[in-house]
Parts: sequence; structure tokens; C-alpha cells
Amino acid sequence: MANIRDTLAGGPGPYALDIHDFGGWEFDERKKQPFPEHILALEGKELILRGFMLPDVDFENLKKFHLVRSLWGCCFGAPPGPNEIVRVTLASDGVDYTYKTIEVRGKFHMAFELTDGLLEDVFRLSATSVTVLGFDDPLAPATLTPEQKAKFEEFVPGQVEF
Repeated sequence: MANIRDTLAGGPGPYALDIHDFGGWEFDERKKQPFPEHILALEGKELILRGFMLPDVDFENLKKFHLVRSLWGCCFGAPPGPNEIVRVTLASDGVDYTYKTIEVRGKFHMAFELTDGLLEDVFRLSATSVTVLGFDDPLAPATLTPEQKAKFEEFVPGQVEF
């Protein structure tokens, strides 16, 4: 994928990437080395990733969550592939859930691990910071009105009705 290669060629990190930069190739768990070279080049690098927070269970003081490309492609559509999701673990205080786009900074690692025959998260980020941005979902329906987008901007689970 040219975007990741170009980014790495730009000098020392941190390297800013969007979560969708990790897709575009098929993860084949039958291969001994399932990661392509441009992904292997990211191992151990400090990255800044943009995407959306997908918590496991809780919504407050999250110490870990998943970063996905889109709320629409995950929560309201097809689940992301193993190469389209990043497990984020915070090194410091937890953060509260948001529907807004977030920017996460930290050290990137990948692993190919099976637990009880199930594939674990292959991408991991040990985060040093999480910044909440506006709502900018590339897969949101084109018919989403500015008023509906504004509701995502101010949404707090359990407090705003659609």
C-alpha cells in the first residue's frame, strides 16, 4: 500500500495514518507470515491513528478498546476484518467513550496468535494519548443530515434520543 510506504519514507516518526490504511490486503491465517512487507515495516513504530472507538463492555474510564475505521461499517453493517481493527491499550488514565472521531498516539505492534482456535487481535497500539476530534465517518450514509451529524457530536450514551 503506497500510503504507508510513503509515510515511512518521510523521515522519523511519529507516523500519522488512518485506520483504513491497514486494510486493502487479505489476511490469510494459513500463511506462516500473514503480514505484507508494508505492514511489517510499522512494527515498533510510534503511530498516530484516526478512527472510531469500539468499547468491549464499559463506556467510562476505558483502559482498552478497539479502534475501527467506521461506526457504520462495524456497528451498523459488516464487521471489520482482522486487519481493519486495532486493539488500543492505554498506559495511563482511562478515557470515556465517544462517538466522535479520535486520534490515538502510541507504539504499534502486531501479533499472529490463536487462542482456542480463534484469532486474537492482530494489531495492537500501546497508547500514550487519545484526542477527541469531530465526527467524520467516511462510511456514514450520504443522506446523513447536518442535524443528525450534530447529534453524534453531542451524543452521550443513554442521554440523547434520536
